[in-house]
Amino acid sequence: MCRSAGRLYTSSVRSDPFAHIAVGIDISTGSRLALERALTLPMSAKATVTLLRAIPEGIGGDLNRHAREFAKNMLAKDAQNARALLDRSAAGKKVTLATQITEGDSALTLVAFAAENNVELIVIGRTGHRSISGSSMIGMTAQKILRRSAVPVLVVRAQSTVEWKHLVAAVDVSLDSTAALTAAARIAPKAKITAFAAASVPYEEFVELPRETMELLRDQYLDKAEEQLAALVAKSGISAEAVARNGDPRALVLEQ
Repeated sequence: MCRSAGRLYTSSVRSDPFAHIAVGIDISTGSRLALERALTLPMSAKATVTLLRAIPEGIGGDLNRHAREFAKNMLAKDAQNARALLDRSAAGKKVTLATQITEGDSALTLVAFAAENNVELIVIGRTGHRSISGSSMIGMTAQKILRRSAVPVLVVRAQSTVEWKHLVAAVDVSLDSTAALTAAARIAPKAKITAFAAASVPYEEFVELPRETMELLRDQYLDKAEEQLAALVAKSGISAEAVARNGDPRALVLEQ
């Protein structure tokens, strides 16, 4: 159920461009797409984009040397291609490209680097192949980064370098979710942003009630979700359309 197309909240708050973006690099197509998208994001005049490649921990002797040499060459090639893309614009020419080889778990080392180097956004590629209703939507490494990162994470799943026109920020209506709206506004400051929340009656699938009673409960929980969503958007200071609907959040966010 969705009573309206949504309520629009406007604000004069401006979103700051990114000063430091970290991109996880491996040999997959996903990481190449992630890098291409990262280079199109709003960045400050003296921004830094760091390309990170992790090698397994515990490799010793000549194998360690060869692994580092391979990673170094791969990062150099990616940095060269990135430099060519950035130099197409005057703003891009001012962006600094850096490379970093880490040793250990690729997710944990990327999260640690971000925390220790004032990274404002992590960009990674999508490697999973199951549907959003399955157990692996974006790959185990990406899931680990999303769970552990203290900074926003952008997962790129398809090739596209065009400017985004509409972003949907799926939130849980807790005030902590303002970070999702802030990140969306920074990633695409010119885009329309929809703050979307799903409402549902707790344990609805485990109870059997008259249809009229269940509909009344759904309306009550939807009213509460709309009220909480309005407070969330207002606190964020971001211009956004607020939309709340009844149902399964996984399916609804794709429909939205």
